Amino acid sequence: MTLFVFIVAVLLVGLFIVVEVSHKPVLALFVKGFASFGFISVWIAVMVSKFFLEGTSIRDLFISALPMAFLFLAGLVCGLLGDVYLELRSLRPKKEEPGIILGGVIFFALGHIVYYVALLLIGQFSFWAILFSLAVTVLLVFAAKWMKMDWEKSKVPCTIYSFLIFLMIGQAFANAIASGFTTMTAVMFSGAVLFGISDLILSQIYFKGQNENKLFIILNLSTYYLAQLLIALSLYFIY
Repeated sequence: MTLFVFIVAVLLVGLFIVVEVSHKPVLALFVKGFASFGFISVWIAVMVSKFFLEGTSIRDLFISALPMAFLFLAGLVCGLLGDVYLELRSLRPKKEEPGIILGGVIFFALGHIVYYVALLLIGQFSFWAILFSLAVTVLLVFAAKWMKMDWEKSKVPCTIYSFLIFLMIGQAFANAIASGFTTMTAVMFSGAVLFGISDLILSQIYFKGQNENKLFIILNLSTYYLAQLLIALSLYFIY
C-alpha cells in the first residue's frame, strides 16, 4: 500500500512540474495542492500500514513512533502550506512578491523546527550539528554577497532559515552516524540533504533572476518533492 501511494505521489509531482514549466499559473496552483498533499498521503499510508496491515499494537506505536510521527506530519503540513502560498507569486502583482516569499520562508522555517525536534526524539542532541549549520550559513551569506544576489527585504529571514535547514541536515547526519545508518536514518538524511539542495537552487530562482530557467525550476521541484516524500517514507522503517 505504501509503495503504491508513493508511486502515485511521484506521478502527481511529475504532472505538476509539467504544468509549472508550461506557465499555466491557475492550473499549477490547483495541481500543486494535489502534489503537495502527496507527501502527506505517504505519511497516512505509512501509519495505516503500521496500525492495520502489520498489526503493530497502539502501545508499541505510541512508545516508538507516534510522538515523532505527528511532528513529522506537522512539518509536512507546513510544507504544503508553504507550497501553496509561494505558488501565489505568479497570480499576484510583482510588488507583492517579496511579502509572498517571506510568508513561504516562515512556513518552511516552522517545518524545519518541527523536523529538528522530531530528529531529537530519534537520536541525541548534537552540538556538531549547530556548528555545521553556523559554518554553512556564514559561508552562504558571503557567497550570496559575492554573487550579488538581490535579497531585498528577505536577507535576515533567509539567513535564519538557512541556519534552520542546515541544523536539520546536521542533526539528521548525526542521527545516521550514531545509528550506523539504519534504513530509517539513512532515508531521513537523504531527504534532508535533498531539501537543502532544493533550497540552494531556489535561492537562484528567487534572488538571482532564474525565474524563467526551466532547468532550475525542474531541479528545484524534483529535489524538493523527493525530499518531502523521503522524509514521510522514513517513518516506515522506524523498526
